[in-house]
Amino acid sequence: MNPHYAQEWSEVPDEDSATSRVVYPPVNWSDLQKNRAPLPEHLQQAAIYPEDSILDDFVKFGITQCEGAEAFIIGSILPVVAAMLGRRVFFQWGVQRKYPNIFSMLAGRAGD
Repeated sequence: MNPHYAQEWSEVPDEDSATSRVVYPPVNWSDLQKNRAPLPEHLQQAAIYPEDSILDDFVKFGITQCEGAEAFIIGSILPVVAAMLGRRVFFQWGVQRKYPNIFSMLAGRAGD
């Protein structure tokens, strides 16, 4: 039995059909974090974001919920923040204005 799970997975009958579905127990995230070895520095993908913002809270929470790199965690919230800001906020880029709603998608390798 995996020590991180309260019990192993099991198959239960699906109420709507003659098939069964797999039910997994909840993951014990705190135990996983204790046993997680840090990645070697050359494999780390650090994210750059203002640490005195709500983005820092989101990243800290995201790290406890998934195994994704910080860059992907912060990347997943950028489209949401951009949608909330819309075209009410911009930064000057030469003679043009750049709006935060340019962040609309996060792409990575399969399995990341």
